[in-house]
Order: sequence, then C-alpha cells, then structure tokens
Amino acid sequence: MSTKNSEQIEKHLLFNKNHIPFKKNRVLQIIIFLFLIGWGLTAIRPVNWTYYLLENIPMGLIIIILSIFYKRLQLSNFSYLLIALFFLMNAFGAHYDYGKTPIDEWLKDTFEIKGKHYDLIVHFGYGLLMSYPIKELLSQYTKLHTFWLYIFIFSLIVSLSGTFEIIEMLVNKITNPNNPEKHLGLHHDPFNTQKDMSMAWLGTFLAIVIMIIVNSRKKRK
Repeated sequence: MSTKNSEQIEKHLLFNKNHIPFKKNRVLQIIIFLFLIGWGLTAIRPVNWTYYLLENIPMGLIIIILSIFYKRLQLSNFSYLLIALFFLMNAFGAHYDYGKTPIDEWLKDTFEIKGKHYDLIVHFGYGLLMSYPIKELLSQYTKLHTFWLYIFIFSLIVSLSGTFEIIEMLVNKITNPNNPEKHLGLHHDPFNTQKDMSMAWLGTFLAIVIMIIVNSRKKRK
C-alpha cells in the first residue's frame, strides 16, 4: 500500500490525532450529521419547553466553542463521538423533563425497578464519556503525565459534577417555582443528589481504568 493511500485511510480513523481540515474530515461530518438528527428528534414536543431549552443551552454553547476552536483543540474524532453521545443522552432526558422516560418504564416493567433511574444513567455516562476528551485536552495543554493526569481528570469531573447539580437546581427552580423538591432534583429520594454524583465518579473511575489498560497494552507492542 502506498504512503499516499495510507495517509488517506488514516484521515478517516476515529483515533487520528493529527489535525484534519473539517472539509476533509468525513468521519466527523457523519458524526455531526447523525447528532443533529438525534438532537432534532428530541426537540419534537418536549414535556417542558422551558426546561428543555435551559438544559440544552449549555450544550449549544459548548458546541459553538468546539466549532470556533476546532483547529486549536485538535481533538480526535473519537472524542467528538463521545461528546456527541453524552449530549444526546442529556437531550433525550431533557425531552422528558428527566421524568418518566421510556428507559425508566422499561426498567420498571422488566426488572420491577421503581423510580427515575435514567438520570443516574446520564450522570454515569457523563463520567464515562467525557473523561477521554478531557484527557486529550489536558495532554495537549499541560505537562501532566500518567498518575497526576488521571488524578486531575477525576478531580475535574467530580467538581464539574457538583457544579452541574447546582445548575440543575437553578433550572428546576425556574421551571418549577412551586415545587421545592423538584428544585433539588430529589425525585422523592432525599439522597438523589449524592447518587447522581456517585454515578459520575463511578463512570469516571471506569473510564480511567479503561484508559490505563489501553495505554499499557500500547506500550507493550
């Protein structure tokens, strides 16, 4: 296989860390196209329009920032895929006001698990899916390596998880002014906030373990 052909194939790989002009990055274009379709579907008749918009505004701002600084950030397509998946998970939950989603109903009917558990799934997904993109950014713009890099990733995810809980409280306070329990996102569970953050920690821990295993295997080759 010629060097030119190898370079052409490499440009389409998810894990390519070399900067690819957006016009030539077909993989990223496909990811964005599918993401916009999914995002658009969640915007069809949401349970609470105000809640849906408030949940999606931060996501929209992050997308704008990623677009503006695409050349500088130089994230891999895999990172963009993980970010897109998490954003879709959040948009899906926001569509149902993080209430009775089809997944909650399925858990109830299949395993007889009562309660609103999709919220916990999203917090777990946040830790699991966002750890790798953060690792790529930190690897580029800091001198942190190995142990301290993963400690920083975990600490950052944990702090952002707490910040998210505060933002969620403010959003609920705006959309449900007469429901104090909803303000805190308790869902009839006094420990809901602690469970949410614990799931984010668990997702982050699992992501870090996976990254360590993958990196150790790469070094052996």
